[in-house]
Amino acid sequence: MNRHLLRGLATLALTPFFVTSIAFAQETKPADPPAGTDPADAEAIATADRIEKKVEKLRGLKFEHSVKKGIYDKERLAKFLKKQTEKEKVDQQYAWQEKVYKILGLIPESMDMLKETNDVLMEQIGGFYDPESKELRVMRGFKGFLGDILMAHELCHALEDQHFDLQAIDDANKSAAPDNDDRVFAAHAVMEGSATDLMTAFMKNAMLDGKVDMQELLKADIAGNPALSGERAMAAPPIIVRPLMEMYMSGQAFLTRGGGMLARAERKDVKKTFLSPPLSSEQVLHPEKYWDKDKIDLPREITLPDVTKTLGAGWRMLGTNVMGELGIAILTKPAPDPKKDENKNAMARQMEMLMGKKTTPESEGWDGDRYVLYSGPDGVQVFYWYSVWDTENDGQEFMKWINENYNSAKRIQSVHTHARGSAVLVALGKTADGAPLKAQVAERMMAAAEELLEYAKAVEGVPLHREMPAKAQSAPAGK
Repeated sequence: MNRHLLRGLATLALTPFFVTSIAFAQETKPADPPAGTDPADAEAIATADRIEKKVEKLRGLKFEHSVKKGIYDKERLAKFLKKQTEKEKVDQQYAWQEKVYKILGLIPESMDMLKETNDVLMEQIGGFYDPESKELRVMRGFKGFLGDILMAHELCHALEDQHFDLQAIDDANKSAAPDNDDRVFAAHAVMEGSATDLMTAFMKNAMLDGKVDMQELLKADIAGNPALSGERAMAAPPIIVRPLMEMYMSGQAFLTRGGGMLARAERKDVKKTFLSPPLSSEQVLHPEKYWDKDKIDLPREITLPDVTKTLGAGWRMLGTNVMGELGIAILTKPAPDPKKDENKNAMARQMEMLMGKKTTPESEGWDGDRYVLYSGPDGVQVFYWYSVWDTENDGQEFMKWINENYNSAKRIQSVHTHARGSAVLVALGKTADGAPLKAQVAERMMAAAEELLEYAKAVEGVPLHREMPAKAQSAPAGK
């Protein structure tokens, strides 16, 4: 799953604008004003200063110091993202992950996944807080109440960073699980869910106080801001877009213990999740598996041995990661009917994605997984995927879906599935030219699969209340 979408830019807490577009429609998209001195920039920074007090009250925490603020236009943002991409070597991660998604059919063969991801971010982003530089950066042109909402969300990130140290939490998470983007997603869902929770309360209070006229907002604020139609995001593969959306919406629902969009998270609950984040998308999608002491379900950490020697000379391992329940749900969700969707606009498709069922029968019952991709001579690729399930029936249901969907897939030349109790091993082989695997390659591929079955370990040893940065542990919960 594409959790490294934000992991590669791990220092950023992004706010895609489609989150606020849940409440508002947008009719026009004016061009960005030219870069340079703009009186509106000073006004935006003054607005941020004013909103800080409201954010403090809603969040129940005090800013320890003023937040540095900056205004970005599209060109400056593009340069910043490029710099971060190079710094974090995101292109290297995307290069092999893209191959995995193409084998699984999650993205088209012709797609440049890194470019597609950046294009979606450039279209959707309204602002971001950077825990590394401690600066809040807002896209130029957002003003009025819409700008206030966006500012409140980002200021919540800044406030929580001062009390919990977001960068340290992210670093600790990656250190504990360096190749587990599902776990990174879960931690980011807490950060984005909390800011979305505050943003929702901010908006609700303004409406109840009669300070916002919805009709005037639609006519003035929305039409006058450089918000996005969402067409690019809605046209992108779900594996790119849905993880972003779920960080916000499912993250908020998780913090409210499964409450509705207008429910508020308890401050003590938010603090608990910053000190001890959920460990999987499963816990985010099923809050009771984190909050209910009788239903807590920790993911099993899967380790796989390197089978490069078994595959033979010229083979190398490209990378390994975890798909998680959300990733499997995206993979196994039936494709939409083009005829039914052809008259839907971006907003309708977005709402359907947000409000629809988050999981599938094939993804439920997930208990842990790990996949690994190998590349060999003549462009041959072998993909191994080991997963464990709550019950043997859950594993069989997943294996059945794999067999039904990949044995007839033109992009796959060899499909093998093995089940041992509630564990399932999937082995997929792909050639560069679409020809069948050579007999020797197929034989080595199966030998490596047997080795994985023999030595794969499902280890339950990840504590729910693991140690987090000292600053976070001493942070007050708020009133």
